[in-house]
Amino acid sequence: MRLDPQVKERLKKAFSEELVAQKELVTIYSAYQLPDEDIQKIVQRFPQFQSGKIENKIDSTIIGGFIIQAGSQLIDLSIRNALHILKKQLYESN
Repeated sequence: MRLDPQVKERLKKAFSEELVAQKELVTIYSAYQLPDEDIQKIVQRFPQFQSGKIENKIDSTIIGGFIIQAGSQLIDLSIRNALHILKKQLYESN
């Protein structure tokens, strides 16, 4: 099946625009809604995320701390992750 060249170009452009939009979106997951000043402190601490649109999503399963995601990049500084790492280390030491 061959695509019409115009359709192919439109699809290519739409896909590229979606990739750019996703890359610019920075999501901060936290156990509760973060105040704006806390979000700004987090973004200042991680300059690679300063250029995107910031969104705060609530995920009570992370217990505390936060997770930052921008595109495929993820930084997990949650209590849930810290406990998971500790549990793994305890099991590996036995």
